[in-house]
Amino acid sequence: MKRYIALFAPIFLISLSTFAQVGVGTTTINDSAILDIASNEKGVLLPRLSTIRRDAISNPAYGLIIFNTDTQTLEHNRSTTTIPRWITIQTGAAVTSNTTQSAKYTNDALTIVNLNTGSGTNVPLFGTELWNDNTSLFIPNTDEIIINEDGRYKVMSNISVISASSNARKSPEAYITVNSVHVGSFATTGYMRQTTNHNTSSLHLNEILELHSGDAISIRVRQAGNGTNATFRGVETSNIYIEKID
Repeated sequence: MKRYIALFAPIFLISLSTFAQVGVGTTTINDSAILDIASNEKGVLLPRLSTIRRDAISNPAYGLIIFNTDTQTLEHNRSTTTIPRWITIQTGAAVTSNTTQSAKYTNDALTIVNLNTGSGTNVPLFGTELWNDNTSLFIPNTDEIIINEDGRYKVMSNISVISASSNARKSPEAYITVNSVHVGSFATTGYMRQTTNHNTSSLHLNEILELHSGDAISIRVRQAGNGTNATFRGVETSNIYIEKID
């Protein structure tokens, strides 16, 4: 038996090299396929790796596919071999989003909240919807917005604040959170107090984030100096903008 295998193996390899196509379970290989697998009873089982083992792959090719046992999803590398970007292959409902779709919200007249607390506060920026291109993709939820599809997103926020009580020095700062975890840079007002026209300032954030379906995005502020109140400068003076870019 081994002698027959040794005899036919070179012929098989020559055949593969000549035709550059392989059929498994079929002899009628589709002209557009290098590998054509046919079965009425079985499927294809891809390599099953944890996230740690996936990240240990050396120079993963663009388009490489694995099954992630941690997330229970199929993933493919959508970037380079040196800086891989593993994206979940969408299943279930069809993808309905497009790049450049965006949503923007602003604070409303009913919102009065202290933006200068030691423990921090999620900024209530979703009082008024200015627009939402895709309500299935961007889902506002009280003081956060939930993303319903994997991808890269631009997140921008502008917060206008005013010292609401006492001339104590204060310096509120803001940052973005994803699922209540800080990400990206900080924005700070610098010196503020309720005297000699030093009572107003603003915070500006501009980040591009890689997000996953179900991630909740919020803007959080906290005191970086003394206490005492700081609030929105007025109605619709603060906002959040989010755009799908990839």
